[in-house]
Amino acid sequence: MSNSKCSICATGIVPAGLARSAPMSCATGDICYLRESLATPVEYILQATEVIRQDPVALQRSKAALRDLRSRSIGKYRPCLLVRNAIPGARPATVFLMGTLRREPIESPSIPKVYREFCRAIYPNSGFLDSAHFHTTPPWPHSSQWLVSYPIPLGDNNLVTVHWRFKDESTPAQVYAMDKASLEALTVHSRKTFKEWQARCNKEPEFARAVETEWRARSAALRPRRRSISDKYLHGSELLCFSPTIATYHSRAK
Repeated sequence: MSNSKCSICATGIVPAGLARSAPMSCATGDICYLRESLATPVEYILQATEVIRQDPVALQRSKAALRDLRSRSIGKYRPCLLVRNAIPGARPATVFLMGTLRREPIESPSIPKVYREFCRAIYPNSGFLDSAHFHTTPPWPHSSQWLVSYPIPLGDNNLVTVHWRFKDESTPAQVYAMDKASLEALTVHSRKTFKEWQARCNKEPEFARAVETEWRARSAALRPRRRSISDKYLHGSELLCFSPTIATYHSRAK
């Protein structure tokens, strides 16, 4: 929601977070811990875009890219907002992925346009002027966080079971979450954003093709970095430290 429509910004009243000190599963609205690439929601967006769906070559490019991301487990450990829990054998978990976009300004030419269309700020990140942003409880501790406002299903082996925790937080740690009203507002906003995107792409097919072409070029340039990050985690240069008494994590470099 924009600053002018945000009740939290208007009143200055931020709901207090709760410190959860016992093992517990992740619930809808919780910010959880996940290994996934920020490229994944882009491929889902492209595959849902009618102009791309009607182009067999572009559609196959996207499907191949998504298979590559999932089969190689390409991506880093990042926060995600849990929208819906998995039901084993029936449905996967659904999440909104979060990232910092290398802490570069989102207006930077180095940031693919599709991210500028779909990324929304997590307060205290102010985002674009009068643009949509969303709050967590407790407030997110830095101003570089974005959320890709397109929900994605997770792979069968990618389970959301651990709460996000910042390094050096005290124990018991705060569980970062989005309250029910904010999550509902985000869900509505996400649907509206994609509906507007679809309408623009249908009206301007060349816009959709240009975004996909730019994404492929940028994605190819980023691929070696993604694999380097993936290899770092696979070969243990980043240790994951889980507390036996709380479903949270922090990472510690060797």
